[in-house]
Amino acid sequence: NEAKVKSHYTLGQAIADGYVKVPVIVYRKDGTKDERTQLRDACSLLHVKEAAYDAYRAATPDADPVKPVLFVVASSIEHADEVGALLAQPDFIGDGAAVLHITSQSSDEALAALADVESATSPIRAIVSVNMLKEGWDVRNVTVIVGLREYSAESKILPEQTLGRGLRRMYFGTDTRETVSVMGTPAFMEFVESIQTEGVSFEH
Repeated sequence: NEAKVKSHYTLGQAIADGYVKVPVIVYRKDGTKDERTQLRDACSLLHVKEAAYDAYRAATPDADPVKPVLFVVASSIEHADEVGALLAQPDFIGDGAAVLHITSQSSDEALAALADVESATSPIRAIVSVNMLKEGWDVRNVTVIVGLREYSAESKILPEQTLGRGLRRMYFGTDTRETVSVMGTPAFMEFVESIQTEGVSFEH
C-alpha cells in the first residue's frame, strides 16, 4: 500500500551512495551475441576480476580471501547441463568441479556447496541456475552475471531478481569501487537498460 510507504530508496541512490556494486553492461562492439561467445567473454571477465581482487587482498591483509564467481541463469535443466559442460572446457572455467548446477534436481551436496560459496575454501567459480535459488539469495562474490533464459516483456520480477543476485559488495565499507558485469539475452539486456530511466547510471 503506497499510503504506508514513508520513503523511497532507489537502486540509483544505493549505487551513488556506494552501498552496492555498480552494474556494468557488457557487449561486443561487433554485435556478437551468441551464447558461446557470451560465456567465454564472461569467463574472461571473471579471470580479470579474480586478478583485481587478488591485488586488492595483497594490499589489504585483513580483507576476506573470498573469490569472485560467475552466475548464469539457464532456461531449463537440459540447458543448464549444456552450459555447465561448456564452462568445464579449458577455454572457459576449465574445471567441471568448479561449476555448480542448481536446479529442481540438485542434490543435498550441491545445495550445501551453494550455501558455502562465499567461503574462502569454496572451489566454486561458476553457478548455473534455473531459477531454483530461494528468494533473497544473493552472495557478495557474484561479480559477473549472464542471463540466458528468456524473459517476458510484461514481467520485471525475474530479471530484477537476476540482477539483484550480484549487487551486494564483496568489501563493503571500503572506498574500493566494485562492479558487477552483466550480459545476456536481448530481453534481459533491454530490462537492464530500462532501469536507467529510474536514475540508475550504468557503464557500457
